[in-house]
Amino acid sequence: MRVLIAEDDVVTNKLLNRLLTKFGYDCQCVFNGLEAWNAIQNEHFPVVVSDWMMPGIEGVELCRRLRELKDRPYSYVILLTSRDERDDRFQALRSGVDDVLAKPIDLEELECRMAVGTRIIKMEHHLKEQNLQLEESRAQLEHSNAVLLTKQQEVERLLAQAERTSEYAQEANRRFEQLFGEIPVAGFSCDESTKIFEWNKKAEEIFGVPADRAVEKPMRSVIGKKLLTRKALDAIHAVFQGVPFVDQEWKAGDRVLLVSGYPMVGYNNKISGCLATAVDISQLRKIEAELRTKMKELRAANSKIEEANRKLSEMAVTDGLTKIANRRALMDRLAICLEQAERGQRFTLAMIDVDHFKKFNDEFGHQAGDEILIAVAQTLKSSVRKLDFVARYGGEEFCVLFVNASLRSAVKMAERIRKRISEIQNPYRAITASFGLAEHPGLPIEGDQLVRAADDALYDAKAAGRNRVAVRSIEFEEAA
Repeated sequence: MRVLIAEDDVVTNKLLNRLLTKFGYDCQCVFNGLEAWNAIQNEHFPVVVSDWMMPGIEGVELCRRLRELKDRPYSYVILLTSRDERDDRFQALRSGVDDVLAKPIDLEELECRMAVGTRIIKMEHHLKEQNLQLEESRAQLEHSNAVLLTKQQEVERLLAQAERTSEYAQEANRRFEQLFGEIPVAGFSCDESTKIFEWNKKAEEIFGVPADRAVEKPMRSVIGKKLLTRKALDAIHAVFQGVPFVDQEWKAGDRVLLVSGYPMVGYNNKISGCLATAVDISQLRKIEAELRTKMKELRAANSKIEEANRKLSEMAVTDGLTKIANRRALMDRLAICLEQAERGQRFTLAMIDVDHFKKFNDEFGHQAGDEILIAVAQTLKSSVRKLDFVARYGGEEFCVLFVNASLRSAVKMAERIRKRISEIQNPYRAITASFGLAEHPGLPIEGDQLVRAADDALYDAKAAGRNRVAVRSIEFEEAA
């Protein structure tokens, strides 16, 4: 399968080319957005792997242009980006991007995402082929009906001429037999008692009965009771009352015939027979059933992809060990708090460190250390208010955003949490934690400044003997 790689970083471009070639894809590499756009206009690529930020045309704009191309097979677009903002992902998906892959590239994730794209492209291609076959079958059926109607009109004209002279009648009969025998659908005629008096070659093929065994026999003994139901017999009898029927389905097991019946007008404009045609559409019905199944599978596959993307989004902001928010989620929430602080809302950041954790790991092992980290995380989560935010900062460090809280009230809450941590029951030894707090000064600052102030306060708490709460303020000059 052809893959277009659009990446301006030469090292990443070569890496992608080597990995995708190893996976069995046929790759073409370009190094900026304009080259990618020219390549897409000249050739269809089932899969496009594009960097977001590129010279000329960025990846999102490239995808938007690709989606505007008419009469082109579908291309599955994977966007590579180091951006991790939620709005960025939404912007990419709104532009028509199918998947977003974070940098640096994870080999196993790349292989899985490419496999998903390949399955969707192949399924779309298969469905288009089946749709084409279905349309061709329908066109053939419509053409056959049109041919039949034309042939019937010709037969009626010849019969009218036959009434003038016996010579004309003989010629008409000869031409009718020729025309009737050559139509590309099964054709047969019968009288009002359903006795067959004409049976063409196509009828021999479809029903498996030669003409010499069909003519002069009742239709039910030739066609069978399963196909010639009471409803079908009623339709044939109605033809002799001047009521034709078109595209009636005769079914027997997996076999489906599309049958039409027309009155044959004889002497004095009286209906003397029923001219019927049958087209075997069993394969067409089978294709339709398969198409419905494939569409169901496609919807199920899309549902699985959406669920996988949802889980990936959750994993991106959740700490794998403690199941609380991770550092990335903390930075996102901190950015929101900074915006709200500019509108007057107060908040305080707390940095928390489990005391002597390295020594604990050395003494009791990393598994015991993981148990303690999980217990501390759950204690923090259960001890804060609903509007507060708890996250694991990294290692044995945790953070709490005390929202709509002054430094004074945050210190009280931190003292209560510190006491609860010291009361955690475990089979190893008592656990304590040190807290460093910094309040937003009410002036525009960067998030790093607040984190640094809280981290300095945490250092003060450790220096003063640990298992305590310390505070730091951001000076006005630093905040400005």
